[in-house]
Amino acid sequence: MKRILTGLVIAIALVIVLLLREASLYVLDVCIGVLSVFASMEIAKILQKSGKNNIVFANVLFPAFAYLWLLLSISFNLQLVYILLGMIALLVLASLVVYLYLIISKKRTRVMMELANFEGSKNDFCLKATVSTAFGFIYPSFLLLIAIIFNHITSFSSELSNVALFDNYDLGLIILIAWFATTIMSDTCAFYVGSLIKGKKLCPNISKNKTISGAIGGILGSILFSVIAYVIMCTDFTLSNILNDIGLNYFTVIVFGLVASIFTQAGDLFESLLKRRAGVKDTGKLLPGHGGIMDRCDGLSFNAIWVLIFFLIIL
Repeated sequence: MKRILTGLVIAIALVIVLLLREASLYVLDVCIGVLSVFASMEIAKILQKSGKNNIVFANVLFPAFAYLWLLLSISFNLQLVYILLGMIALLVLASLVVYLYLIISKKRTRVMMELANFEGSKNDFCLKATVSTAFGFIYPSFLLLIAIIFNHITSFSSELSNVALFDNYDLGLIILIAWFATTIMSDTCAFYVGSLIKGKKLCPNISKNKTISGAIGGILGSILFSVIAYVIMCTDFTLSNILNDIGLNYFTVIVFGLVASIFTQAGDLFESLLKRRAGVKDTGKLLPGHGGIMDRCDGLSFNAIWVLIFFLIIL
C-alpha cells in the first residue's frame, strides 16, 4: 500500500511539474537539476560502500556545474554538438581535478589508502579513485541531465531541420512524455505482471525479484503506451502529416517502445548490480515503499540515452 501511495504522489508531482512547465521551461530544469544532485549523492554513497574510494563531494558537485553549463549554453544559443562536447570536456576536466586533488592531498590520500587496505602505489590508488569518481559523474547525473536538452529541443531548430515542423506543437513536451511514460509503463507493467505470473527469474545473480514474465510485461506496456500515444496524436490531421513526414509510423513507434523498455530494464538491472555489490537493498529511504531517488531514476537515466538517439535520428 505504501508503494502505491508513494507512486501516486510521484505521478501527481510529475503532472504538476509538466503543467507548470507551460509557464516556464525552467521549472522542469530546476527539478531535473535537483534530482540529479540527490541521485548522484545516493550513487556516490553506494560506490563508497562497494569500496570504490570515489570522492563523494566531487560526485555531488559535478551535476551542479553540468547543470549550469547546460543552462548557460542553451541561453547563449550554442549548437547542440558544442553543448554535448562541452559536457564531455567538463567531465574530463572534473576527472583531472579529482586526480590532481588526490595527488596533492598526500595526507588525505594516505588515510584513504589505509582505510581501503590498498597495497599498490599511490599513483595506482589515485588513478582508480579518479576512475570511480568519474563513473559517478556519468551515472547518473550526466544521463539524467539529458532531459534538459529534451526540454529545450526547440532551441536547436537551426540544426535539427524537422523541429521547425512542430512550430504549432510543444515538441519538448512530446519528447518528455515519451521519456517519462515509456519508463513508467515499463517499470509498472514489469512489476505487476512479474508479481502476478512469476515464473523463471530474469537475472537471479543480479536481482532475485525480476522475472522473464515481468520483463515481457514491461516491454508490452511500453509498446502499448507508444502505440496509443501515436494513435491519439494522429487524430490531429496536421500533426499526423508531420509525424508521417519525419518517418514516424506504427513500425517505428513499436520499435521505439520496445527499445525504450529494454533500456529502462537495463538501467534497473545495472542499479541492482551496484546495490548488490554494495550490500544494500535500496539507494536511500526518501521515497517510502520505493527506496531512494535513484531507485526511481535508474530506468530513466538509461532510457534518456535511447530517447536522445531516437529523436535526434528522426529530427
